[in-house]
Amino acid sequence: MRTNVVLQILGNNDVRVDSEQGTSQLAACYTLEDVRELATDNDQELGNDLDRIDFPLIRSLWESRDSDTLLHFAILLTNQQAWIEHHNISGQELSDLITSDGYWWRNLLQTWCEKQGIPHDLIILDIDPNLDNGVANWDQMANVIEQELQPKFAFNSKGVVFQNTSDSAINAQKLIVQHSSGTPALSGALYLWGLEQQLAKNRIEFVYMSRQDSQPYFHTGTHWQWRLKVPQIEQLLEIQDFFGVKTLIQDHPDNNLKTKLDQLDRAVSFNLSAKRHILSAEDDILERISIALWSEKAFRERGQWMQWYLRIAGAFELAIACLVEYQGGNAYRWERDNQTQKPILQYQEKNQNFPIEFRLDITPTVENLLSEGKAENNYLQKTYITTKINDTAWNEFKKFYCFKWITLSNHSKSFLNLRNELYHSLLGDLIDQVLDEKTKQLKGVNHADHPAQIAIDWLNYIVKLANLTTPINSKIKGFEQLVNDVKRSL
Repeated sequence: MRTNVVLQILGNNDVRVDSEQGTSQLAACYTLEDVRELATDNDQELGNDLDRIDFPLIRSLWESRDSDTLLHFAILLTNQQAWIEHHNISGQELSDLITSDGYWWRNLLQTWCEKQGIPHDLIILDIDPNLDNGVANWDQMANVIEQELQPKFAFNSKGVVFQNTSDSAINAQKLIVQHSSGTPALSGALYLWGLEQQLAKNRIEFVYMSRQDSQPYFHTGTHWQWRLKVPQIEQLLEIQDFFGVKTLIQDHPDNNLKTKLDQLDRAVSFNLSAKRHILSAEDDILERISIALWSEKAFRERGQWMQWYLRIAGAFELAIACLVEYQGGNAYRWERDNQTQKPILQYQEKNQNFPIEFRLDITPTVENLLSEGKAENNYLQKTYITTKINDTAWNEFKKFYCFKWITLSNHSKSFLNLRNELYHSLLGDLIDQVLDEKTKQLKGVNHADHPAQIAIDWLNYIVKLANLTTPINSKIKGFEQLVNDVKRSL
């Protein structure tokens, strides 16, 4: 037979005496002494006539169990005596407070459960006298619940182990949290604790009970589970950790949401294999430049400079190749390699029978081919021709790209020079040091004079020269829209 543990607070609605709410039994007490005397009288009088007393929510849940399932109740009883004495509370205020405590029904509850054959443990919650507002303190009740329950419940792959008050462990398949009893602060704290356990993938189920409905309402707490995750998910979306989001929403019922996150996760990693069949070779290149421009901000704002640099450096080389295609007219075009399916830029002169792969290092491409309209690959004995760039800002771009971008150890480094040092020596600490220092000086990474912003401005300049601003911005908006769709789906 399976065993499930039911965890709940004994609240006002749980006690009935002579078909009336049991808390009315204590309503005429205005001192603690009155309450203690009346509780003792109730124990004697009702203990000898248990048919007069009922705990309807416990009974209803017990009677609704499956025939092959045993329920073991762990019932929390609040005790505010020390708190009331510390605050010198008496009169009507005391009467209003004391009737909410399950502590005064502990003996009758135990006797009644034994008569019904209901396995149970009673857990007394002694309220700290120094707490403001006692059991009405929302923040502190959350701490009380956590401190009380943490040592009593241990979760594992098989279910839950409840360390009961008789010092023997109960192995159960799952824990059922009944959260409709107790003060709002306590029932809310218990529900929140249960949701936290569920988020940790522990075997938790929730049940809501009411005196008006004889049938318990079991539920998973899914809605609030996702609401609790949303702030963390939004933070991961901001830093474009789509894999982390996918991990958090593994159990989410919306498969479209998971599909969109898969698309974003592949995109930020430049994994376009799933889209290759619908992308032309040129679209493939534009997609990669777009991803770099869309994703760079997250790396920049986190100060992950080497990762930021490598994707922007790659985007520059692709954009410059696109500029060669644009300036070269019909002599250049993007095609996919038959074997690798990698996009390659091909070059074909008028007198050539078939195109060949464009193969020229990036430095002569910028300094000669695009600047002068002609460059040679001496190793291949090949001369390439384009229309040279006549834009007024081109020389400033060349200065940034080929001669001076940042200063490392009193030496100026161009954007292109730094690529070789990072690729071959993995000197990420150097670029971190320089760009972090600039971030401090300029109080942010988005300042117009920040080297990272300067690089992005120049990359957009190359994109504009290649007449690609509109298609690339359209693709960037597509990624941003996909992220917004995910946010709306949460």
